Amino acid sequence: MSKVDPYELLPIPADTDRVEEILDVMGHFFAGEPVTTMCESSRTSMWDSYFTDVVRGGASVMAVEKESGKIVGVRLGSIMKNSVYEKVRDNLWMRVMNGYLWIFDKKGHKGMAVMKAILKATGYDIRSFFATLGCSKLLGDTFLCVSTEARGAGLGKRLVVASEARGKELGATHAVVMASGFYSQRIFKQLPYTLIKEVRYDSMVLKDGSPLPNLDKISSIHTSAILFTRNL
Repeated sequence: MSKVDPYELLPIPADTDRVEEILDVMGHFFAGEPVTTMCESSRTSMWDSYFTDVVRGGASVMAVEKESGKIVGVRLGSIMKNSVYEKVRDNLWMRVMNGYLWIFDKKGHKGMAVMKAILKATGYDIRSFFATLGCSKLLGDTFLCVSTEARGAGLGKRLVVASEARGKELGATHAVVMASGFYSQRIFKQLPYTLIKEVRYDSMVLKDGSPLPNLDKISSIHTSAILFTRNL
């Protein structure tokens, strides 16, 4: 007898009334995540505001427990359009300045410095991707999170696949992701994504030449940041 799947994967409508539940699941994102550990960042109203903006873009998916209706996993994503980026001179930092870099609240200066170092080291440059991949729409700006009690059931991989399908529905032909942790990197390698660049955290430096902070607080399994792409 085949095992009954207890979960259902669904697109998150842009006008969803379940934002608070989604934010609660995303609260699991911070525990053990290497970049937020380096930045000493935790869930704040700024993170919640940023995640809400991404949800309202309509390109995200969720895993729901069939019996209870509880949301147990989320992959947030955005459709990035070349027509928008062509109008912006600051091609490397435009997207992240509106997202990653301001969400570290009181740790803002540290978070900004760390994210700049990681994105620069891995070559995360959205505008250049449109040219190198030869596309006009990308699925990107993604966060993957499964609640603690639902981990170990393969939901992370299923969420990535579901978000790719959602991205294709919205016109994206390629996906781009900068994976910062071992577990998400394993998923992208299995699917498989194309590994563009991998850089060890202990080889990266901040603008002043100092190493990334709090490396001793990161689990030893998280050693590097990896830039991946995939044709959808």
